[in-house]
Amino acid sequence: PSIFPDGIDTVYNLTQWPIVAHNRYWSANTDYAKQNGGDWDFIVETEKALPISQEFWDFLLSDARKWGLRTYEQDWLYNEFRDLNCTLESATLARQWLVQMATAAENNGLTVQYCMSWPRHMLQSVELQAVTQARASDDYHPGNDQWRVGVTSIFADAIGVTPTKDNFWSTTTEVGRYGKDNEPYPRLQAAVSTLSAGPVAPSDAIGESDAKLIIRSARADGKLLRPERPARMIDAAIRSAAFATKEEPALGDIWATTSYISGLPFSQVLAAESREFNLTLSDLFPSSPHSHSHSH
Repeated sequence: PSIFPDGIDTVYNLTQWPIVAHNRYWSANTDYAKQNGGDWDFIVETEKALPISQEFWDFLLSDARKWGLRTYEQDWLYNEFRDLNCTLESATLARQWLVQMATAAENNGLTVQYCMSWPRHMLQSVELQAVTQARASDDYHPGNDQWRVGVTSIFADAIGVTPTKDNFWSTTTEVGRYGKDNEPYPRLQAAVSTLSAGPVAPSDAIGESDAKLIIRSARADGKLLRPERPARMIDAAIRSAAFATKEEPALGDIWATTSYISGLPFSQVLAAESREFNLTLSDLFPSSPHSHSHSH
């Protein structure tokens, strides 16, 4: 109420901005459960609960669409799965949970983002068309290394899910939420967010944003400048990390992706905390027979 005193629907009606809404887990105290006086079937355990009816998800997401929801983010996926006996004792209940969620989203024209997912959640998304994106990074904290999504993006991209990086501050001067810590590399944060092909989520306080940096991720009308596929660590960098020694350290983060403009391929390369390396066309286009070198 202190942030949206007139309700989130008022914000949506005034701006028409589509909303990405985040949900953690279902508490054992949820008002939706029949056990707590609600209208819906839940399995309720000591700390957490699980909705078990399609009708509940249909109600929840159809109602949320009225106030602007367009992407439902289900966070704490592994916690919900791991901390309930019912999901550990049943071979099908967790699938039912995710299928019901995605079915309601698809029926209401919404998409789903997964967060804190295990590989089993990600693989389940293969049969769920509404699941379009998933967090590939750790939580953001100014100066931490959650921007390193070059490897996790390989897995997400392989199963048709767009990887997303957590939000970021766009300036080096903002302080407050994280104590005295500020963001030393806002340009790196913005570049990684853009090259992920997923959402770009600056999270500055009002009046603290570097608008010129943020808009470099988009056209003037706000449409994101997305590559064809997310940037992914090149094979040579992965091999060097796997076999790194004191004498021959890893190459570091070297990622590549491609955009097509007027039918022509243009490569983008991101190199961060990396050592000198001769980049070849086969690094950019692994299926290409060419191997000309270019230094960066």
